[in-house]
Amino acid sequence: MSDQSSYYAVIPASVRYATGLCPNAKLLFGEISALANQVGYCWAQNQYFAELYKVSKTTVSDWIGQLQELGAIDCEMVKISTGWQRRITLSEGVGKSRTPPSGNVEDPPSGKAEDKNNTRNNTQRERTRAQRLDVIRPAILTP
Repeated sequence: MSDQSSYYAVIPASVRYATGLCPNAKLLFGEISALANQVGYCWAQNQYFAELYKVSKTTVSDWIGQLQELGAIDCEMVKISTGWQRRITLSEGVGKSRTPPSGNVEDPPSGKAEDKNNTRNNTQRERTRAQRLDVIRPAILTP
C-alpha cells in the first residue's frame, strides 16, 4: 500500500503483555496509535487495515473488539458532511508515561546482604549429614 503510515508506533506494556489479546491485535494497536498521532484519533476503516495486514475485514473487526474489551481503545461514530465516520482514540491512560512515585523511596542497601534462608538450609543440611554419619559409623565398625 502506498499510503502506509510513516509515523512511529507506540505499544505500551499494558497492551504488549495483555494475555487476552492475539499478537496481531497488539500490532494493530501500534498502527492505530501511529495514525492517531496525526490528528488525535484514527479514522482508518477496517478495509484499510485488512489490506495492510492481508487479512479479512472480519478479522480486523475481531482485533478491534479485543482492544475495546481490554479498554485500550475507544470507538465512536461521528456524523460528518459526507455521512458517518468512525473515530478510534486511545483510551485515557493507555500509553501515557507514568512517573515513579516520589517521596519515601529508599536507596537499596549497600554491600552484600546475607541470605538467612540459605544459611538456615545449609546448617540444617550439615546437621542431617552429621546425624547420618553417626548412624553409619557404628554400623561399619561393628563386626
